[in-house]
Amino acid sequence: MDASRLKEVLVYFPEVGNFYWRQRRGRILAGTKAGCIGQRGIILIRVDFVLHKAHRLAWLYVTGEWPKEDIDHKDGDPTNNRWENLREATDSQNLSNMRKPITNTSGRKGVSRRWDDKAWQVHIRANGKSTYVGSHTDLDEAHKMYAEAARKYKGEFARFE
Repeated sequence: MDASRLKEVLVYFPEVGNFYWRQRRGRILAGTKAGCIGQRGIILIRVDFVLHKAHRLAWLYVTGEWPKEDIDHKDGDPTNNRWENLREATDSQNLSNMRKPITNTSGRKGVSRRWDDKAWQVHIRANGKSTYVGSHTDLDEAHKMYAEAARKYKGEFARFE
């Protein structure tokens, strides 16, 4: 599918990030909001029997080309497809912008309790490898170490929470 076909069947409003059907599609009336939320919270839209991620369709709609890389949601919300919230990113950059995992026990991204329980250790994953940043007895100070390393290694894609 190219941008012209996409614009024949859907209209995209970049300020709000939603797609709407231009024409009636069976029981779906023209003007109806397009898409459904799939696994991982990503909005999916079926066009010409092919399922597409809405954020990739938004990129195609605005730029006229399919993205060469992944598309990252700056705010981490996969349902927020406003144009200002989307940016092209490598897989590594996209992963950098993830929230802390639900298995995190310290409550701070990149910080875990050292095995001897005397300090908090800080690791960061960037460019495909894990790097030990350091450790600190104070959780807040350890998190500050992570934030500094994230800014250094991940730049604009750094996420601290």
